[in-house]
Amino acid sequence: NPQSINSDNDTRKFISEYELNYTLDHPNFYDRSYESAATYAYQNSKFFLVYLHSPIHEDTEKFCRNVLSSNSVIQYMNQNLVVWAGKVWDPQAYGLSIQLKVSAFPFLALIVCQSDRVVQVIDRIQGYIEEDQLLERLRNCITANNSLLTRIQNENIRRQEFTLLREQQDREYREAEEADRLERERREALELEQVRLEQEERDRIALEEAIKLSEQLNREGLVNKLKNELTEEPDANLKNEVATIRFQLPQGTKISRRFLKTDKIQKIKDYLLVYFYDQGLSISNISIATHFPKVELNDMNATILEKDLFPRGMLYVQDLDS
Repeated sequence: NPQSINSDNDTRKFISEYELNYTLDHPNFYDRSYESAATYAYQNSKFFLVYLHSPIHEDTEKFCRNVLSSNSVIQYMNQNLVVWAGKVWDPQAYGLSIQLKVSAFPFLALIVCQSDRVVQVIDRIQGYIEEDQLLERLRNCITANNSLLTRIQNENIRRQEFTLLREQQDREYREAEEADRLERERREALELEQVRLEQEERDRIALEEAIKLSEQLNREGLVNKLKNELTEEPDANLKNEVATIRFQLPQGTKISRRFLKTDKIQKIKDYLLVYFYDQGLSISNISIATHFPKVELNDMNATILEKDLFPRGMLYVQDLDS
């Protein structure tokens, strides 16, 4: 089957030549290729009429001017048929003339398109035919084959419905897949966030434990140093040199200890820090004050004597971290 470089252009060129050489009155010739016309007829469930035109045939002009230009023919064909026309010299029409075994002109073939590519010829009209005979033949053939076209139409509808159903199912499947993907990503994000929070909590606990251990080690080191520096409690017989200090501790406990009157306030504080450590108490940040009048002892270099704690004194100890 010879092929043209541009079948659509061949078809449109023939229609222009037809209207120039014969008449503007004719059925609506489909203005694209034969293949496009057949596809259009199939998709729209219409009978397909092919007209092969031979300009040199003696009956051609009469057929074009008297039959194809008839109002009744034009009206019937436009309502019931997809009409394609081509000049037999053009590649498309030439190929069709061989396939359709054309032996006389003008030539008409009535076709049912069973798919985009498969066609069934249900009548061939070869040679000149009058208007009334043409219409009667077309009507009889169409009536006889309406059931075939209806079956093809129903199959086409079922095929379209199946295609639409498949497209809908595919769309729903893609939407479900997308929803699953988004849900999976959401869960993964939550899991990652949970892992991150748990790791942060582990890091926080580890840091706190490290700080606590460091503080404990620092405190142990400080207490050991203070223990080494602390002197033994003075003998009670050294009355003119010894001050007895009574302490009220944060937890309500009261204790007493003797100090030299020349000992500094720092020594009192060191003693208390060692005492708390030995008792297993975590108190390490303290203030020391007299009761009445209330005076906080901030000068660690002042002596017990200078702070009027000799021969006896009462001090209140406060846990600054409580």
